[in-house]
Amino acid sequence: MAKVEDIMTSNVASVVPSAPIVEVALKMRESGLGMMPVCENGKLRGMISERSIISNVVAFARNPKREHARTLMYNGGPRIQPGCDIVEAAKLMAIHHVHCLPVVQNGGQLAGLLTLNDIIKENPMLASMVLAKVDASTGHSNGTRKKPEP
Repeated sequence: MAKVEDIMTSNVASVVPSAPIVEVALKMRESGLGMMPVCENGKLRGMISERSIISNVVAFARNPKREHARTLMYNGGPRIQPGCDIVEAAKLMAIHHVHCLPVVQNGGQLAGLLTLNDIIKENPMLASMVLAKVDASTGHSNGTRKKPEP
């Protein structure tokens, strides 16, 4: 079975905690990700989702140039290491009802992201089990999306 490091997306975009939300949203759009890692000196500090931006900034008509990543990031979510088996990653996704895991190493350094789409490409059957559990319990989208047409 493949390891996380074999199928994860490396060199992902990230933002610093002081980044304005407008910058976070632009990086999400450019990268095609619905989740953005928040890092400081390469170390993962948290994650921000599109949903969080919509629910906490847009819905309250807050200025996305004045709100910062540190106020929206969530740092209690699951993480996985590059050497873990993708079955373990899939179980973690299902247990925590997520479609995206930050991949960390060496005391929290961000190594990449593992999305459900990465697992689908490697093992569609495994991914379908995660998808069924996550969507049945939360109704959330998968944290990844296609890049918008130019």
